[in-house]
Amino acid sequence: MAHSTSRDGVRIYYEEHGSGEPVLLAYGIGGNAGMWEPNIEALSAGHRLILWEPRGHARSDWTTSGSAMPSWEGSRSARASRRASP
Repeated sequence: MAHSTSRDGVRIYYEEHGSGEPVLLAYGIGGNAGMWEPNIEALSAGHRLILWEPRGHARSDWTTSGSAMPSWEGSRSARASRRASP
């Protein structure tokens, strides 16, 4: 299980599949990264998929602060910029 740590110290779960141009996949409320399982093989054939779970969801750490959408965006942006580099 891979985790990345946000600027405020929260461990965020992510997975990577495939290689090529990175594509960041997010899911709707009530899901988790596993919902992409039926699509991983096809989508990762030509792209590097990055699946993630926002703070307070599934395998990411829960925190009593920073669970608002701006914090999710910060976690996603930090992870995407780190993962976009080879």
